[in-house]
Amino acid sequence: MTHPRRARYGAVAALLLMAGIANVPCASAQNLRDGNACRLVAFIPFSDSREGLEGDQANPNDFAYSAWPDQETLAKASFSLLASAEMAKRHFNDRDTTIVKELADLQSCPIQLDGDYFDSAYSRTRVVDQILKIQNEAVAAGKAPAANICGIIGPTDAEAHEGLSVLTENLRVPQVAYSTIDHGLGDSDAFPYFARVIPEGFDFADTLTIAITRGDIWKREYVAIIYEDNYGEQFEDPLEDAEEDFDFASITEGYDEGSDESMREILGVIKEDGYRTIIIAANRYGILDDIARIAEEMEMLGEEYFWLITGDAFPPAIRDKVKIEVDSPLDKLLNGAALFTNYDPFHYRPDNDPFLAAWKAQDASLIPALNAKVPTDSNGDSYFEAGDDYFTQEIPTEWSSYIYDAVMASAIAACKAYEQASSATDDTSSTPKNLHHQSILQSEFQGASGPLKFARDGEETLTSRDATDVSFGLHNLRPLQADSDGMRRYESVLTHLYTTPVDADDGGRWTLEDGQEFLFFGQTNVEPMPLRTVSDFHYLSKPVQTAGIILASVALFVCLTTVLWVAVNSNEREVKASQPFFLYLVCFGSSLVAVSLFCLSFDEEKGWSQDQLDKACSAFPWLFMLGYLITYCALFSKLWRLSRVLQMRRQVVSVSNSLVPFCFVIVSTLIVLTTWQFNDPLRWKREIIREQPLETFGECVVDNNILAYLVPLGFLIFLVIVTTAVMAWKLKHVQSNLAESKWIFVGILTQLQTWAIGIPIVIITDDISKDAGYVMYAALTFMFSITMVIFVIWPKMNAWARERYFAGAMQNQQQQVPRINLTKPSTRVSGIDASAATTFMRSHEGLYSSAVNESTLDAYENEVMALRQQQQQQQRRHNQVDKPISKSEEMSQSLDLKRYPDANDDPQHPNDKREAQTCEHSAVVCFFNKFIII
Repeated sequence: MTHPRRARYGAVAALLLMAGIANVPCASAQNLRDGNACRLVAFIPFSDSREGLEGDQANPNDFAYSAWPDQETLAKASFSLLASAEMAKRHFNDRDTTIVKELADLQSCPIQLDGDYFDSAYSRTRVVDQILKIQNEAVAAGKAPAANICGIIGPTDAEAHEGLSVLTENLRVPQVAYSTIDHGLGDSDAFPYFARVIPEGFDFADTLTIAITRGDIWKREYVAIIYEDNYGEQFEDPLEDAEEDFDFASITEGYDEGSDESMREILGVIKEDGYRTIIIAANRYGILDDIARIAEEMEMLGEEYFWLITGDAFPPAIRDKVKIEVDSPLDKLLNGAALFTNYDPFHYRPDNDPFLAAWKAQDASLIPALNAKVPTDSNGDSYFEAGDDYFTQEIPTEWSSYIYDAVMASAIAACKAYEQASSATDDTSSTPKNLHHQSILQSEFQGASGPLKFARDGEETLTSRDATDVSFGLHNLRPLQADSDGMRRYESVLTHLYTTPVDADDGGRWTLEDGQEFLFFGQTNVEPMPLRTVSDFHYLSKPVQTAGIILASVALFVCLTTVLWVAVNSNEREVKASQPFFLYLVCFGSSLVAVSLFCLSFDEEKGWSQDQLDKACSAFPWLFMLGYLITYCALFSKLWRLSRVLQMRRQVVSVSNSLVPFCFVIVSTLIVLTTWQFNDPLRWKREIIREQPLETFGECVVDNNILAYLVPLGFLIFLVIVTTAVMAWKLKHVQSNLAESKWIFVGILTQLQTWAIGIPIVIITDDISKDAGYVMYAALTFMFSITMVIFVIWPKMNAWARERYFAGAMQNQQQQVPRINLTKPSTRVSGIDASAATTFMRSHEGLYSSAVNESTLDAYENEVMALRQQQQQQQRRHNQVDKPISKSEEMSQSLDLKRYPDANDDPQHPNDKREAQTCEHSAVVCFFNKFIII
């Protein structure tokens, strides 16, 4: 199948066939067999014939659409290429090993280089016409069409190479490129005689991609490319291929040369998608002004945008020559831009470079011969004439070392081909058609541009140079001081260099040059942010944030003031009976839940960095889960301690003993949270929820499955809620100032309703509206943080206030209502029936409401024992039991009473075991004997 870009040259091939010069024998191989001089035809652009715009805007004479500012600058740079090629021919013919050490092994090779230089003028027509002219000269002299050509060096234009390839394939002559990176030319089936001593465009694009997306220099996640013609297309595929590897997105848009409408459409797409990192992949300086002019109209220049330019669009010859108006669109585009280059090594490391040293060592006597080889224009005038001090005053232009290596590779391969052709039979049919070309691809030597070898794909040798031995540069464009007329030049400062270490397994690396830093627009080292323009960030609105912070602050204030009240009144009867230590824990846990809302109250708009937001996300589950579980564990431990106290046995139940379940739950929670934090912590991530117009949504997320951590934490929450509810139910008949069962039930029911209503609403609103989701989070945390504080502690505050400030008004009512209901038929106090216990308690109301000490309790206990003995005697008389109680039996009963025996020890009361175990049904005696003293 014919290459799509090569098909249009089929007419040329047809003409060659008609002329009888197609499919000729391998004249190049025959020349090498005969030991003839190897004539290299080199194409160098001494002029630029590319036309400008059509119509009224056309101005082809000012080089507006050239890669060069003017004819003189272009010719001067091209002379440097000619001089470098001539130095290569001279070194090969003399077997001079100053640069290429491998020439020492070719002393027996009879091949000598010769050749001519022609102006390619960036024109495929000019190149094809010149080759046809050379073939006609050979035919006119009675020679084979390819007799006068050993190889072709250049040209620089990709389309010229495409047209030339039709000729080289039919003439079986290799063409070696020294500056063309066009990826399409690497198709060996379409261009079987093509080779280049420079890496292809894919390699250049790969290094550029690494620089801006992998993080060696920057991590720009959204990249747009503006390209023209075939040159820029080769950057499209590498960027798209790297999107998955480096986690970024790209837009590629082709530009129709000279069309403002096309440029507006391209920049419009880029702006609509919000991309702020823009690569200009072009090989002409003129395109920069077009882009800058339209970008200025669309407000896409300045500190918020980052522009990157391929080196061919702004070569050194232009940077040294062109002045740009200050604050013009082009000035704003270039200010702080990056320039990616694949220049010669001496541009990056001039010290001790062998090619540069050899260049400067050339004698002035060579100048006349070089001037004689310069092509002439249509008027017969030389394009350039160098002075005697040229080698000492001028630095070689870019590609100089590459054209040196192109000539050297062709010459070394000619020697290898000669050796193989000489060992073959006289029958030329036994000689491979592409012997010289294959020898070029097998070349491997230390060249002027570094170690040269051709890339391989498995067993196949490719036609492009292996990029691992080539350096790439990143330059920072910085404006120089403006002239009095408001114009200024730009300098290019090398800040980063891409090299591949010898032992590298994963490719090369970009490294920062010593003492350098990259300066962006305005000469600041602050990278342009954000990476992409967003039409709606879905930031948390200020009013909603303020409302949430107020709720959290109110909840925190409630907890802190409650703690303060408990601390001040810790010796009051109501507070002391409620175990202040656990009240402190309830307030502490509730305050942690309140503080957790602050972690969700900020985003990038509030000035928080990515690192700060990540830490806030990680802190949220710690604060909320620990606070929530501490609150419930405190309530459970409080009730559990009271339950153990009311077991009708005199024993000390310390706070530390009652904290065992508390510690178990909290330690389990810490294990889950720590595992979560180390394996997959919550982090802040802003994701795209809509492409056009671009909308993003920021939230706390995990990389993997969050259920792995929420399930065990949810189980712990369920466990503490259920156990606390069960314990509260068990103590439901205990008076409220001791167990608060009623209010704990109310608090649990309230929070369960909050969970049931809040969770579905959070799931629905969280990904739809940032404000709505935050309002639900705020409402949930507010309810969870104040519920238990208000329902458990505030009733005590109310009772304390009533007793302190309204005691006189309520004294009669308090005397008439017993503090604990002892009138139930099933209620007993260690053997005392209900009516006697009620009478007894009313007569000792003062003891209940005052401070209790050991002596008072002993007297109280003696009275209880006496009352019980009296009731036992009455029971005996009622049953007509006249047997007197022995002294030992009376003492035993007395000791049993002091020990609070189980009901099974007293045969007169078979139900006492059940009643003793549920002493809390009439807990006054139990409480005063066991709890207050403790």
